[in-house]
Amino acid sequence: MQQLLLCIRWKTLHKGATLYTEGEAGDSMAIVLEGTVAAKSKLKRGGDFELERTSVGGIVGEMVCVDPAPRSATVTALQPTVIAELNRDGLLALRVGAPKIYSLLMRQVIAVVSRRLRAIDERIDADLAPTDAPKSAPKKPEVTQKPAASEGFGGFLDRLLGKK
Repeated sequence: MQQLLLCIRWKTLHKGATLYTEGEAGDSMAIVLEGTVAAKSKLKRGGDFELERTSVGGIVGEMVCVDPAPRSATVTALQPTVIAELNRDGLLALRVGAPKIYSLLMRQVIAVVSRRLRAIDERIDADLAPTDAPKSAPKKPEVTQKPAASEGFGGFLDRLLGKK
């Protein structure tokens, strides 16, 4: 646990502050401890399209842990927000120094990526439906976590370690 705390960079974002910018290189992911962020894309669906909202306990920017491609969305704070940011070097340090924590974190990352892939698959199916079939309305952006606002980092760690 101490190793994880040494690898984290804490950030406080005011409402409207940008955490990550679409198209830029990235090397970190963030765990939302307080507040809510929105991921939006200017390149998808012809404009400023909201992909997802993430609140307390959720992870954003995790794709750089899997694929170092440019950021796929701009992430901004919808309200005052506190995050714990972990970069690729920190993840490597955890893999070597705290493999159990690393493994648990990576399981969370894989779960988030898998959920997003399923959502993309659903959108593709809806877009490919025959034109005479009734199309369902586009889904509202999903909030990835809805735990109590007081969960904070300790609650996230409890869930990560299977204590909740």
